[in-house]
Amino acid sequence: MPQLINVDSSSPRHADILDQTFPIWHEGLGREAYGRWNAVQLKTPWGRDRLRRVAWVEGDRLLASAKRYLFDAVLDGEPIRVLVIGAVFTPPSERGQGHAPALIARLMADAAAEGVAAAVLFSEIGASYYEPLGFRVVPRTTVSLD
Repeated sequence: MPQLINVDSSSPRHADILDQTFPIWHEGLGREAYGRWNAVQLKTPWGRDRLRRVAWVEGDRLLASAKRYLFDAVLDGEPIRVLVIGAVFTPPSERGQGHAPALIARLMADAAAEGVAAAVLFSEIGASYYEPLGFRVVPRTTVSLD
């Protein structure tokens, strides 16, 4: 049965995730620098409180992974917490089996149980993949971040 785990930046599983995601998201860094950049994100004061690398696993098998962020926001004048999901990745051998949607659904359910009011997903693939999970494209021209 799959389970959701937090992945510590010093764990072998973190290194495995970075090895697999490096070709996609390295932003011009070498593999070692990409690893340091990811580890530092988790160790900043903000990252320690608000950012988690998570993995959807079954035994030793990595089924999918993502970054889970928590933000404070204001909606209609009321303070809320927002779940932000990014860097969703499924290893090629696990694709097409529903692991990424299962991971996202679990993240959203856990966040809702913690009182999180909204969820945002950053993705580089087509929006139609995530629409069944309730996500919609937000036109950039209507977004304002303070």
